Amino acid sequence: MAGGMYTKMTSTGSSLIVNPRTISKELEAKIAAAIAGVIASHDVSKLTTKLVRQAVEKEVQVSLTNHKEVLKRLMHQELRKLKAKKVAKRAAPEPWKIAMRRESIVKGLNRVYQLVRESGSFPGWGLHAIQSLYDLQAIEDGEILRLATLYARLIGALWLKEDRQADWAVGSIPTPTQLVNAITAVFLVERLGISHSRRVELLDFCDRSPAVYGAKELLGWNPAESSPPIDNMNGSSIYEQLTSALVLWHHSNALGISIGFTLPHLLQHLLLVYPYKGPGDLSPQEYEDQVHLVTTLVFVLTNHGRLRCETNLLPHEYFFLRHHIVYHLTQQNAALLGESLRALRCFEGSANLVQMRRGMAYLLLTQREDGSWVNESLQNDPNQRYFSTMQALWALCEPRRVGFAPAFPEATPILELHLNADIEVPDVSDMKNMCAVSLF
Repeated sequence: MAGGMYTKMTSTGSSLIVNPRTISKELEAKIAAAIAGVIASHDVSKLTTKLVRQAVEKEVQVSLTNHKEVLKRLMHQELRKLKAKKVAKRAAPEPWKIAMRRESIVKGLNRVYQLVRESGSFPGWGLHAIQSLYDLQAIEDGEILRLATLYARLIGALWLKEDRQADWAVGSIPTPTQLVNAITAVFLVERLGISHSRRVELLDFCDRSPAVYGAKELLGWNPAESSPPIDNMNGSSIYEQLTSALVLWHHSNALGISIGFTLPHLLQHLLLVYPYKGPGDLSPQEYEDQVHLVTTLVFVLTNHGRLRCETNLLPHEYFFLRHHIVYHLTQQNAALLGESLRALRCFEGSANLVQMRRGMAYLLLTQREDGSWVNESLQNDPNQRYFSTMQALWALCEPRRVGFAPAFPEATPILELHLNADIEVPDVSDMKNMCAVSLF
């Protein structure tokens, strides 16, 4: 006897500890694990305390004759866990048409990579593909995760074969456009773990004091000092100017580069575009620019879909996306529809919206045999085919969230101030009559 514990040999020759005085936390955890195994491998309705005790004693090699209360407590604990799992499954049913959607996404991913391979050189949208695939693998799993990761790396390898900053001579001062392009390229490529050959030179150039270029040279305006100009020399709409500034800030911030303004500086100008307008109030290009601004804002603040966004954080954007899905359906624009669905899905509770399912149903019905999506009038345009396909497959995914927006806490105060801005909810009843998409 040692410490009130006895051992004896069982019929199989193994040693069994008899009558332990106390059950330690470590031993209790082993007993609980053994009970869970017994419950999982037997019909719960036919289990008895004696059957469980015998199975557990054999597993952990400890006699529980004098510790039946501990056994019963742990049994009830494991049974409650089992019941909770069953309730959770009932409360969270399998996502709508998930098997069909995953099959469609896989076909779309294969087609995207084929489009890259079919290009004579690295396509202009190649970096966009790298970013989209990287973001997709971060929120998906299984075969989609594997393919998105594989294709992102393969496209990154193709990028390495070409000198994408050939117009910026080594040792020279880049133009503002060359600098913006370099910031974008370094940010996107290094997300794959690929070292950009101009990274050190870029950071050294941006660290110069005083800075060679400020926001006004890079964007044509400085969000910290003024609003975007209405009479932009490039003909860019206010929506496009805000989007470009947001993207540049996001990339620069990730690289630790200061460009003369902060995110709150930029977000204060959103009041200029509130309330968002309908397609009848803008030119087709301005309306498309407005959609891009809304979706880009959502993507940046949710870390490209990794974070769940509450509707009261971005109410203007939420209602715009929700009420304009029908319009995209009537226009049969797979690119804008997919982009809007992807952004709308970032919001809490949006997965069960009728608009969401109607949009996904349309995409499932209109995917081509080769895995792509494209409008009939633009089927020979590889750029349009790529963007339609990438946005559509993103809209069909079932993302895994890892937290709540905003990704940048400094944005919260200015967004809270925007809550009081007027929101104009468009009347889309006439557009609904134009849209006949079945929810199969």
